[in-house]
Amino acid sequence: MKKLLTASFQLVIAECDGEILELNKKFQQTFDYQATELILTDFHVIGQKLPSICAWKQLLKQACKEGQWIGQLGLSLKNGEFVEFQTTVIPFDIPGQSNRQILLIVHDVSKVSEVEKWRNLACLHDLSLLPNRRSFQLESESILQRAEQLHMKVAVLYIDIDSFKCINDTFGHRAGNEVLQELGRRFKTSCSTNRYIFHFSGDEFVILTLFEDTYEEEVKTILSLCRAPFSIKDQMLVIDVSVGVSVYPEQGNDINQLLHYADTEMYAAKQSMRANLDCYESERNLLQIEIEEASKF
Repeated sequence: MKKLLTASFQLVIAECDGEILELNKKFQQTFDYQATELILTDFHVIGQKLPSICAWKQLLKQACKEGQWIGQLGLSLKNGEFVEFQTTVIPFDIPGQSNRQILLIVHDVSKVSEVEKWRNLACLHDLSLLPNRRSFQLESESILQRAEQLHMKVAVLYIDIDSFKCINDTFGHRAGNEVLQELGRRFKTSCSTNRYIFHFSGDEFVILTLFEDTYEEEVKTILSLCRAPFSIKDQMLVIDVSVGVSVYPEQGNDINQLLHYADTEMYAAKQSMRANLDCYESERNLLQIEIEEASKF
């Protein structure tokens, strides 16, 4: 395999879980990326409407069954350009290791047309590279239809980061952007076939998740992803989020109305959190006054 890495065409070796192990010199020269800067789902499966990690699961399943997969992948470059390329994906085993790895052989690299480039970018949030509000409007109806076909329900989760302005004011807007990018990365790597994640704007995310009996475990999973510490400017930052939920079809069949219900619930949760904080501050101030009064005697 090491000999392959010296080849004159672009090669990628990755774990099936998404970690990029090696990029050969030709790939690095062509795309200006190091292995640590990419994960497998950064390579978009062209023609797939599924979230990237779900598309890759289907791709790898087919590659393992047939021995290889041949098709079009796309990658956003650091300068904002989006390139597409014909790719052969080959799963292989390393003697003595239990984890299967995959080889990506990249060829026929070409820049997409300006129209196609903006069409792709228009459906992605510029910071997180998650599907954006426009993508939500294009895909949400088909997600509800899929749930109906599978005899499942859909939970619409509206998520907003608490005190995000405070993060920007304290650490700077660049730090706030890093939080959004890392959160987007966590969401992308945790995606499942029944979870669709959208980054609406700023610190607002919407998740559509298909379920049969209950969505509580899904909410717990999302909260744990959000509450895991962020490393910002050599400091560990912990955030919290407010979440509002509506359910299809129990609360209606119109996706915009369901979104409105979830947004309203999210806002109520945020206001409740602020009310609890105000109550806490009032009690603390009252206690401080009592301590000061007692100290006079």
